[in-house]
Amino acid sequence: MGADTEKIYLNDLDIKPCQACTKYPAPKFCWYEDGMARIYTAIENADVLIIGTPAYYDGVSAQLKLVIDRAR
Repeated sequence: MGADTEKIYLNDLDIKPCQACTKYPAPKFCWYEDGMARIYTAIENADVLIIGTPAYYDGVSAQLKLVIDRAR
């Protein structure tokens, strides 16, 4: 229908786990400079997010959990 789309495979990104530093890194989202930069940009520019992940042990994958923890 003419929409721009982007697929992001979390396994292709190097994303560090959140360390709960409790510091406000303004104007950035986080102190870490890693694969989350691509995720932050996608979230900022998106009208809609569609997230797919396998369910392991009744929860999301470890890769998506990293993103959720870091997305605040």
